[in-house]
Amino acid sequence: MNPILRRRLRLPGALLALLSLGVAGIGVARVRVDAFSGLVAAERRFAADARRLGIGAAFLAHVAADGILLRPAPVPARPALSADKNDPGVVLEWQPATALIAQSVDFGVTTGPYRLAAAGKASHGQFLTVWIRDPAGQWHWFLDHGLPPAPGDLAAPLPQTVERLAAGKRTAGSDPAQADDRLNNAVLKGEGDTQFAMLAADARLLRPRRAPLPWAEAKAALAADAPATAIARLGMRTARTGDLGVTYGKVTSAGGKDLTYVRIWRRDAAGWRVVIDERT
Repeated sequence: MNPILRRRLRLPGALLALLSLGVAGIGVARVRVDAFSGLVAAERRFAADARRLGIGAAFLAHVAADGILLRPAPVPARPALSADKNDPGVVLEWQPATALIAQSVDFGVTTGPYRLAAAGKASHGQFLTVWIRDPAGQWHWFLDHGLPPAPGDLAAPLPQTVERLAAGKRTAGSDPAQADDRLNNAVLKGEGDTQFAMLAADARLLRPRRAPLPWAEAKAALAADAPATAIARLGMRTARTGDLGVTYGKVTSAGGKDLTYVRIWRRDAAGWRVVIDERT
C-alpha cells in the first residue's frame, strides 16, 4: 500500500496486509472475469465470421499456430483447412452455451449447439472448442471438434447466455495423463461404475444425436456406449496452472469402427475429474 495512504489512514500493519491481500484478490478476480468474457466473445466472433467470411476462412482466421483437427487422428489445422474445398452453399451457425476457464486464464473451453444447412437439408449437433490465450490476450482455438450432425430444425433458437462452470484447483505441474489412462482402462473393461466415478458432479456428456447429458443421466449414457476393443490417447494439453486440460484419442468399437474421444479434465479437491466427455 502507498506509504502516504498508510500514514493518512493510521492503520495497523496486520490490517494493512490483509487489505492489500484483499485488493490483490479483487484484481485477480477481475482479470478472470475479463478473460472469461473475452473467451465467450472470441467464440461469438468466430461464429459471426463463419457467416461473414465463410466457414473455411473463419476457421483459419481464429486458429492457433499449433491448432489441430481430429480426422480422426490429430493433424495440423492450418494446412488441412487450407486444402479443404469450401462450398458457399453450406451455412454453419453456432453459439456457446457452456464455458470454463483455467486459473491461469490462458486456457479455456466452450461448447454448445450448431446448426448446419446444406443442399436444402437442415441438421444440428454439438461442438466442443479448446482455446488458448496468447501473451497479447487474444484467444485462438487449439482444438475444434463436433459431434456428427443429425437431422434437425434450423428454426431451433441458439443460446443467448452462457453457463460458466466452476474453476479447478490450481496445481502447477499437474496433468490428467494418469487419470486418462485409468479411464481408458475402465472403458476397455466395461467398468461403468469406475467411469461414472471419474465424472465431476457438474459434468455433461456429449453423444451423437442427443442433447448434452447431465451427470444425473450419465451412468445410463455410459452404459449405452458401444463396447471398445482398443483405445489410445493421441494427445493432451494442460493449462499452465495445472487445473484444466484436454485429452483426445481414438476408440475402436467392437464392430471395428474407429471413434473419437475428447475429454475436458478439471482438477478438483478429489483430483482430476472429467467435466465434459465427448465421444463420437
